[in-house]
Amino acid sequence: MGEAARRTGGTGEQAPRRSLPAAQGGPPLLRRLPVFDRSGRFSPLKTAAFLLLAAPALALAWQGARAGFGPRPWIYLNHETGRWAVRFLLVTLALTPLQRLFRAPRLTLIRRQAGLAAAFYTFAHVFCYVADEAYAWGFIAREILLRFYLTLGFAATLMLALLAATSTDGWLARLGRGWRRLHRLVYPALILALWHFLLSLKADAGEALVCSGFAFWLLFWRLLPRARELHPLSLLGLSLASALFTAGLEALWYASVTRFAWLLVLAANLDPFRYGLRPAGWVLLAGLALVALITARSSERWGALRPLL
Repeated sequence: MGEAARRTGGTGEQAPRRSLPAAQGGPPLLRRLPVFDRSGRFSPLKTAAFLLLAAPALALAWQGARAGFGPRPWIYLNHETGRWAVRFLLVTLALTPLQRLFRAPRLTLIRRQAGLAAAFYTFAHVFCYVADEAYAWGFIAREILLRFYLTLGFAATLMLALLAATSTDGWLARLGRGWRRLHRLVYPALILALWHFLLSLKADAGEALVCSGFAFWLLFWRLLPRARELHPLSLLGLSLASALFTAGLEALWYASVTRFAWLLVLAANLDPFRYGLRPAGWVLLAGLALVALITARSSERWGALRPLL
């Protein structure tokens, strides 16, 4: 699934210099393996990304073989795959600003992989829900129609399925400029997925709130003027705005879901030593760390590390 932000310079992949002769001269199916780029050259970056993206599925398989998943295995797997789907969807959207901010063009090599991983874990999330309901399709259809959070999740799944199906080079050639417009569906898909995530929770919404704060940053970064998107002050302002959004969303969630006093939730953000770091604090810390890295990127040491990306 290619991410279609307005600043991306296409989906072309830059091939590393070293290659495997078997890949260049071998069957076309071999060249499509996720360890090779489009020209059939071996890509260490794509290989590492593939292993990292597959790691959660492998870890769950290992856990299931060793200890199982508890009394309700499908529910457990449904929750875990759903979390990883949201995480990898955020990673997909984060690759474009990271590419621009750190001048790392090779990150385009793994954008499609990350998007397809997000779609894979989304489909696994849906499958686990269907399996837990014993494939009662009529009941499942009614639940999707009657339960708003399931409707949101189903809509996000349809969008991601469309993006995954049209992520190939063949569809890119067929759709032309329309492909880029179509793949902007990744933005509403992310919003719907996070909305579904928040509404499905009954107790601890910490991770969903942090993910929502990161999504706010990623979406609004794309609205910055081109001349300001790399400026530390712009990034600092965006980080503060993301933290404020997260704090407000947390108060709204507690007020609507748990009926807890929302003013107390807001006040907890101002006293991290007493109540611990709230989701807004984590979002702000991540933003400040990014600003610090961007400020230091022109140093001699960073200049030596940049070719590795």
